[in-house]
Amino acid sequence: MRAWQAIDASPGSVVNEADEDEYRNHLSALDTEANEILKLIQESFVISLFHYWERQSKSWTGKMVYRHDDMMADLAARGMSPERASLDTLRLVANVAKHSAGDSAEKLFAKRPDLFRHSVVAEETQIPRRDDEPEPAYVPGYEDLRVSHELLEQFFADVRHSGPQRTRISF
Repeated sequence: MRAWQAIDASPGSVVNEADEDEYRNHLSALDTEANEILKLIQESFVISLFHYWERQSKSWTGKMVYRHDDMMADLAARGMSPERASLDTLRLVANVAKHSAGDSAEKLFAKRPDLFRHSVVAEETQIPRRDDEPEPAYVPGYEDLRVSHELLEQFFADVRHSGPQRTRISF
């Protein structure tokens, strides 16, 4: 029987401290699992969105290979106004979500350290070191990547505004 099933929460019931601790631990584990699932879903949307953008931009330009700077220039030459910086961030986030540490992770960390959990860790939680010791190098990767709901919405809006714009006809 699980702790939450064993606890009688009716008024006047007596609950022992061990049951309460087990119940809190159970809720904490559920919360952690839900946050891990949310992280995975958000990163999956980022990967899918970038691949959608990559495929669409190649179809608009007739290019077979996506090279970010070349694609941005080609789209601009065709009268489109791609959100260059945001699309580059989207590309890097998608690559980090897929491949973890590496060139894209390092570029993304240099550009947007706020997207990594490491950048918000308080100094008090770091291991003390001697004054003559170099600070250990941080290697950004998938584990520390943080994609907020707001960032995801911004990526969707920027992809929507970066392609050909349809002219609305009023009647």
